[in-house]
Amino acid sequence: IDDSFEIIYLKLSINKKVCHFICGYNPHTKYAKDFLDHIESFYFSKINLAENIFIIGDFNQDLLSKRGHLSNQFMLKFSFLN
Repeated sequence: IDDSFEIIYLKLSINKKVCHFICGYNPHTKYAKDFLDHIESFYFSKINLAENIFIIGDFNQDLLSKRGHLSNQFMLKFSFLN
């Protein structure tokens, strides 16, 4: 969908329990905002946010540095845990 990064999505349903897996690769820190915006606009519009969501991959964001503030804000916005 977007040439700047790669994302694979999987929805797994077992015994009426649903888990969503979003696995992504963001090739460079400068694309962090676009990467997270894409996940939010494209995937979160299609899934139930009350179900289990796992977002995994290489985001090129260090959550312990200033450069990780976008990912930290993203996690806070959706009450995600690292």
